[in-house]
Amino acid sequence: MRYIPAVDLWSKGLQEAITRGNLRLQPGQWVYCGNPDHLSRFVACTDGYFDVVHWNGSGQATTKRFMQRIECKRMEKLYKSDRAAWKVQHAEMVANWRLAA
Repeated sequence: MRYIPAVDLWSKGLQEAITRGNLRLQPGQWVYCGNPDHLSRFVACTDGYFDVVHWNGSGQATTKRFMQRIECKRMEKLYKSDRAAWKVQHAEMVANWRLAA
């Protein structure tokens, strides 16, 4: 998938197009919210909620914050997968805790 020119997330119909899957933005896509002078970075759209790193004073600062946000998302995904694996491995113990409560 290729990046497209920065899009205005506030433009009519764009949020609906993204939510419905008619327009796909990849993480890192430059976007803006009404003011094209202050570019933001798209992270994700989940259940109709937009995760966007907004303007931080400069493109370089916005990109730095975006990279930090992507790292947080990566760590969250690892945590959730590790937690799910732990629950599967320890299902009997968890069931016993629930019975004891």
